[in-house]
Amino acid sequence: MLVAEKVGVSRKGEGGFSLMELLLALVVIMTLAAVAIPNLMRARMAANEASAVASLRTVANAMMEYQAAYPNIGFAVRLANLGGRGVSPCTPTTSNACLIDDALAAGVKSGYEIAATGLADVNSGINTAFQAGAAPISYNRTGAAAFCATEDGSVRSDSNQSGKDTSGTSWATCHNWGNTGSSGGGSVVAR
Repeated sequence: MLVAEKVGVSRKGEGGFSLMELLLALVVIMTLAAVAIPNLMRARMAANEASAVASLRTVANAMMEYQAAYPNIGFAVRLANLGGRGVSPCTPTTSNACLIDDALAAGVKSGYEIAATGLADVNSGINTAFQAGAAPISYNRTGAAAFCATEDGSVRSDSNQSGKDTSGTSWATCHNWGNTGSSGGGSVVAR
């Protein structure tokens, strides 16, 4: 005779969870995941977009500082000129102005590609304007809007773009994003 029978303990019902209970738990978990994952992705995209706007503000401020420090050049020729190129201590020059961190100067930050270009005046050769842009590296995954800034200090957005890169945004296009009724569906994010 078994020990369980002597003590009076029944073995019926000691097998753990039934298949139906496990399937029900799985359905609940999958439903929660189906709701949570898209919200998490939207939150991540919103954070990346906020970082892109902040990065463009930083670039615009650095361009203004560069222009003040090097009036014979005007605005920096390219984004990399605003960084320090990993040199420590950083000694400012026209090619390494030490105005922004090296990660931003490299042109990729928080799921966005960032670029900036000084625009030279035809007569003087001095960069009297600049255009900076930020576009998602993977459209609708790392972000859904492109952003741009110029020497007026405004950061503008275009939410109707379809994954254009930053080089596709000209100075004039950037300014049109901020105009009411523009065909690009853009808006001024901040001044």
